[in-house]
Amino acid sequence: MKIKRYKLLLLFLLMRVCAMAQMEGYHYEADINAVDSSGFYNIVLTPEINKHVKTDYSDLRIINDSGKWMPNVIWTPNSQFCVIAMTWDLKIIKKEKKNSISSLIIESVGSATSKLILEIKSTLAERFCTLSGSDDMNSWFTINDSIAIKPQEDELKKNSIFNIEFPAVSYKYLKIRINNNGKDPFNIIKVSSPSRTEDVIQDKGKYFSPVENPVCKIEQRDSGSSSYIRITQSSAYHFYKLSLRLSGAKYYYRNAELYFPTSSTHSFSNPGVLKNSLVLSNNSTLEFPISQSNPTVFYIIIQNEDNPPLKVEEAKTYSYYFVASAWFEKTKHYKVIMDNATASKPNYDLKLNDILQTRPTRNVAMGNIEPLRQQTTNVIIVNKNKWLIWLLIIIAILVLGFFTYKLIIEMNKSKS
Repeated sequence: MKIKRYKLLLLFLLMRVCAMAQMEGYHYEADINAVDSSGFYNIVLTPEINKHVKTDYSDLRIINDSGKWMPNVIWTPNSQFCVIAMTWDLKIIKKEKKNSISSLIIESVGSATSKLILEIKSTLAERFCTLSGSDDMNSWFTINDSIAIKPQEDELKKNSIFNIEFPAVSYKYLKIRINNNGKDPFNIIKVSSPSRTEDVIQDKGKYFSPVENPVCKIEQRDSGSSSYIRITQSSAYHFYKLSLRLSGAKYYYRNAELYFPTSSTHSFSNPGVLKNSLVLSNNSTLEFPISQSNPTVFYIIIQNEDNPPLKVEEAKTYSYYFVASAWFEKTKHYKVIMDNATASKPNYDLKLNDILQTRPTRNVAMGNIEPLRQQTTNVIIVNKNKWLIWLLIIIAILVLGFFTYKLIIEMNKSKS
């Protein structure tokens, strides 16, 4: 019994040390709400989260109750992913042939469907079919009562393919009835349905649009033929687009430069490094793409030449909505930890295609972002006394060594 207790205690200490090591260096956390069923869920990364993480999200982790990292994929459901078509295989519930009619009942994808893809063992025969929908497999309703099936050869699969297109429906079950006219039926191998990546995120209309960050503060100084503008975000929000609202002239065409500070001593005369060259024109949208960045302060210098200065009335920054997708168990609790300057991007087995090929996922909300509780009591002391970290490591090693020694002694006694 003593040996078992020592084993359990040693295992517990090792797990705690490993969990603490994985959380070392992170400064903020947020609890994830419990889910009502196990599956993939999306955490929408809002500006409030963005201000606590790097622009590549390499310092964002999802952890479980034991402090272990949970594999996740961070991606954006914007237009660069919307064009990717995914194909989901549908479950064939029932196949039957009665007289000259072949029937096929399949389970739908759970969201609006407007196309079915039939993979048929190689054939050039043509048939007519009907398509019906149902939510209980008892009451069926017509979708299309006359569809010509004209299979086309698919060289890659060495089979024939036929697409059935129809108005989008959301029935739970679909039934295809093929009239064989007294001839042999088709050998249908598989039925699938195409979908797009926007179908795997909830509230897609909202999250496919840019998100506007909180209002920026503007300071401007006009000197000679140039105007110097300092723009300050209230936090280090990510942004990929900058928009301006200008006044001072009805018609204008000016060159300008965008600068990002490189040191804490930045100023109007020392704005930092040139990030982008801009053209300000009354005929343009005054919206400028920027590579994903998160400076709290940045500068714009406008070349007015011999013209009266333009006044920057408003500056807005925008970001994409990113999501972190992960598998959550119903009975377990999770949280997000973030803000670690030394963190590097993890390499998980989970890939985006694994998530996109599942049924549509739902969003899960998070609680308030707070300083990481584990570090709030000692982070100040540790920052001022780096040697304490080594002292704690040495103490942990000694404790583990002691219990290992006791375990060996007890095992030897039991053997003798």
